[in-house]
Parts: sequence; C-alpha cells; structure tokens
Amino acid sequence: MNCETCRFLTGILCLVGNDMNADNCGDYDKKESPFYNVEKQHAIEIPTMTRVYIAGPYSDKLIYGLDNIRNGLRAATILMMKGYAVYCPWTDHMFHLMLRDNENLTIDQYYKASLMWLPVCNTMLVLPGWENSKGVKKEIELADAIGLPIFYEIRFLEVAFPCGTR
Repeated sequence: MNCETCRFLTGILCLVGNDMNADNCGDYDKKESPFYNVEKQHAIEIPTMTRVYIAGPYSDKLIYGLDNIRNGLRAATILMMKGYAVYCPWTDHMFHLMLRDNENLTIDQYYKASLMWLPVCNTMLVLPGWENSKGVKKEIELADAIGLPIFYEIRFLEVAFPCGTR
C-alpha cells in the first residue's frame, strides 16, 4: 500500500472506532480528513452497530451463481433485521446493470472494492460453500491478518456480538 492509502485507511479506522483511540492515530492528520469538522463538532452521532463483512461464493455456473447471490442477500437481510450493519458483496451486480455501452467493470475492480470494506468491519460471516472459492479464501486470510473475528454461522456471531452491538 502507498502512504496515501495507509493514511486513508488509518483515518477511517480512527473515525469508526475500530479499537483505536481517535487521538492516537499514528501519522494520520485528522485535519486532512473530510470528516474533520464532524469529528470536531460532534454534529453527527454515528450509530454503534456491529459492521459485518459477509463472505461467500459468488460466481459459479449460471444457476448456482444465482443461488449464491440469493443466499448472500438472504444472509445480509437476516443480519440487517437483527440490527447489524452489513457489507454484502452480492449487491455488486447492481453496478453491472448500470453500465452503459463501452463501459466495463472488471472482476478485479469489484474484488478490490470489496476488500476495502474489511478494515472497517468488526467481524466476518462466512457462508457455506466457501471451501470452493479462491476469493473467499483470500478474504478469510485478510480478515485473519487484521484480527477480525470470523464466524461460519449467524448464531455464533450473535453470541459474540449480541443485537448488533459492538
């Protein structure tokens, strides 16, 4: 990562309170943050919901790919109804529907954009079928590297993070 990306991620982690003291954020200059005035004035109360990154297989043969999308969206819906804030990569297909002639988003662009959400999440939920997905294995590896608790069933996530609190 370049220094600019590091400062950005450090700033985001400080802003969302990911186990970091906002007054002690390394070389990150809070005054450079677009949220500086919000932090300073406390004009906006940021909700304290557990942020869950949902990982699971996405693409596959056509019919199984659609099942994967349905399963991912259903897991996200269940968690949202329980009070969690979710990152759901299965909504990426909506961006694809908005592309115009000669526009393109690559799988790599989608994947990199998804991974940017990992550092700001409190935990990860991994859906069944992950064993056959290179992408999910990489997401698990990265989540583990940054110390995110990883759960493979909603019921265990709920025990660790009851009612969506963090």
